[in-house]
Amino acid sequence: MNIILLSILFLLISLPSLAQTNEQTLINQVIQAEKNKDFCGDEGIEDVEKARELSQVLVMSAKDVIVELSCNFFAYQGINAYIYYQIDSQGSVQMSQFKIQKYDPKTNRIKEEKTIVGVPLNFNNQNNALTYLTKYRGLGDIGMFYRYQIDFKTNKFILTEQRERDESYIKPTKNPELIPLPHQWPLIYSR
Repeated sequence: MNIILLSILFLLISLPSLAQTNEQTLINQVIQAEKNKDFCGDEGIEDVEKARELSQVLVMSAKDVIVELSCNFFAYQGINAYIYYQIDSQGSVQMSQFKIQKYDPKTNRIKEEKTIVGVPLNFNNQNNALTYLTKYRGLGDIGMFYRYQIDFKTNKFILTEQRERDESYIKPTKNPELIPLPHQWPLIYSR
């Protein structure tokens, strides 16, 4: 029995660790794979050098990371895809794309997309949660706020909360500190 446990321990120790891999190497591998896997949709990656600069790695564990792939970038937000990058028990690299849920108030349904427009606000690898903001204008005072639970079994960002604030909520104020934060905007979906 001890020999089996030692063999398993040796196998786990000998597998390469994603946590020890250079972040830029992971990003470059995902960018290279995008050409065949179509992570960014029909548009692809607009500027590869900009994608290298703006993409980042979110570490989940020594064997699992999420690569936030910057497909395109505008003045104040980008279009991102999220790629689950893991090393399996044989040491092979597996890449799969997360589907991103959004609530459509016009149809009262959840839809799934490959990419999301906006900026990530907070990533918590302890509870696999991500918050995201899609700005309707550069100030960030109106837009869409998303809260996700990351589901690794289905490779989905499960939408748990969506809030929206548009121009109809804007009231002139001399005190910009009175503008509510995105997590205080009107709730349009909650799971």
